[in-house]
Amino acid sequence: MRLKLGLALAAAVSAFLLVGATGTAALWRDQATVNPGTISTGSLILLNGDQTSQVKNYQLSDFSAAAISPGASKQAPLVVKNAGNTPFLLNLKGITATSGSPSLLQSFVISIAQVNLVGDCPLGSATTNGLTLYQGSQQANAVFTSQPRLAAGASLVLCLRGVLGTDAAQSTDQTGFQLFFGFRADQSR
Repeated sequence: MRLKLGLALAAAVSAFLLVGATGTAALWRDQATVNPGTISTGSLILLNGDQTSQVKNYQLSDFSAAAISPGASKQAPLVVKNAGNTPFLLNLKGITATSGSPSLLQSFVISIAQVNLVGDCPLGSATTNGLTLYQGSQQANAVFTSQPRLAAGASLVLCLRGVLGTDAAQSTDQTGFQLFFGFRADQSR
């Protein structure tokens, strides 16, 4: 009996190995046609300038820190335009400065507000109302607190204001400095 059981077990294992080694004859095959979708690209073109013209690199001469005295302020509008065909979110990508004394740069407080019209940001030192997007000194990592959205072809007005703190020493190098504002456009829907 034991011998018959051993032979039966050996036959079962051999059959299992032979069938397993040969695999199965099943084939898996499927076919389908997919209609291609449309992929389109857009262009992100960020321009800035004044009321009449906008370019890629605009020098805002009205917002100069040359010969500014403690407690004084400068203010000027900047028009930002989406010249592309894709809507985007606008963000500040840092404010850097040319040479100038570090104490002068730290005492110069910059605020950037979104206003409705260029006339809402008069040149000079008049205060303005608007949505404040940034306030602080020049920083390479400066960003907006909220990002305005610009539709394709749309423009917005930013009011740039700088105030030299009353704590800035009179002996501070008053030759001024030049600020560079970087802007970034991120595609939105």
